[in-house]
Amino acid sequence: HFSRVTLAGLLLNFAAIPLMTVTQMAGMAAVGLYASGVAGAAALAGWTAHLAATGIVESARFADWAPWLTWRLPPPWLPVVGAYYAGWLVWLAAGSHWPRRAGQGMVTLGAAMMLVAPFPGWPGAMADDACALLADKAKQADGQRFLRVHLLDVDQADAILVRFPDGQTLLVDAAGDVLEGSFDVGARVVVPAIWALGVRSLNYLAITHGDPDHAGGGVAVVRDLRPREVWEGVPVPASPILAALRAAAEETDAAWRQVQAGDRLTIGGVGVRILHPPAPDWERPRVRNDDSIVIELRHGGVSVVLPGDIGDEVEPAVAAAVDAAKIRILKAPHHGSRTSSTEAFVQAMRPALAVVSAGRRNLFGHPHPDVVARYERAGAELLQTGHDGAVALCTDGDRVGVSTASGRRFMLPAS
Repeated sequence: HFSRVTLAGLLLNFAAIPLMTVTQMAGMAAVGLYASGVAGAAALAGWTAHLAATGIVESARFADWAPWLTWRLPPPWLPVVGAYYAGWLVWLAAGSHWPRRAGQGMVTLGAAMMLVAPFPGWPGAMADDACALLADKAKQADGQRFLRVHLLDVDQADAILVRFPDGQTLLVDAAGDVLEGSFDVGARVVVPAIWALGVRSLNYLAITHGDPDHAGGGVAVVRDLRPREVWEGVPVPASPILAALRAAAEETDAAWRQVQAGDRLTIGGVGVRILHPPAPDWERPRVRNDDSIVIELRHGGVSVVLPGDIGDEVEPAVAAAVDAAKIRILKAPHHGSRTSSTEAFVQAMRPALAVVSAGRRNLFGHPHPDVVARYERAGAELLQTGHDGAVALCTDGDRVGVSTASGRRFMLPAS
């Protein structure tokens, strides 16, 4: 349930069980003594309970001293858990040889599935409703041609998982808390969501820029999903978030790569093109929205543009760099802020679908009403993760299926 396996608990229970006994008994004694008017003895009992409870809490630091004794895993599929425990019951209760062997087999298989899941075809993976829209008889046998893009619902942040036709994966941004609180969005939201989609590891992680709502969850993503490469646009040496991310990449042997406008690669037959930023000519003292990496995914006649937090100053260069497409999908820049998605940019991109990644009733008023109106005038379907939940796209390069966590399912018309 907590996505964690720890062998440290086997040792810590030798301390936790007696300490819990002391905590409970001393606590009850403190209540009774205080009610009896023996304040001094009650205070002593309360201090004893406090000391024992502190020992329980502090004993968990053992996992920090020996981190190799604990690791994170996807929550197992409930039928597998049921089969695992059923196997133990058969093994322990059976009197004859073959039922015991059957129980042992169920335990072994169940444990193995829990430890290695998710895997390709993992039965516990979230349903791919967007691809189901395309899976007619002509396409069912050729499902490997599908490019899948999942815009996760991460409140006022960005995290987009791309699954290429050959099974390789790219995560664009890792979300985070825009107010830089203590809640680890990467570990508690992004990683479990990716696990739920049946993905155990990443090939690539692209951090568009170092703001906390784009990079804050990056350390957890790197440690749990171990990308082969981490992409950075414009370096910001003074950024503590990017420094921590780079340290995590070094710790897990992930290659650190700087990408810039003009870079291209092909992954699983899909073109991946970097439209922005250009090579920097001065060292940045702080993170800037307009330094965001802008990525275009091109699969056949379908273009998916992921522009980070660029604003109106950068949008003309990006619009000029993209080629015409039969169907274009756009992640609205900067969460639909008033200083982005200008009229000229929206008209130049001509998206069939625009997705705003923003929290419901967020503090910034995103998306701005003027931005919403611009996309409506351009004839674009507009989805918002704060209202529609996570958005899934699936394309064979010719058609695009769309599904949302709120239950909407539709096909995009060609422009």
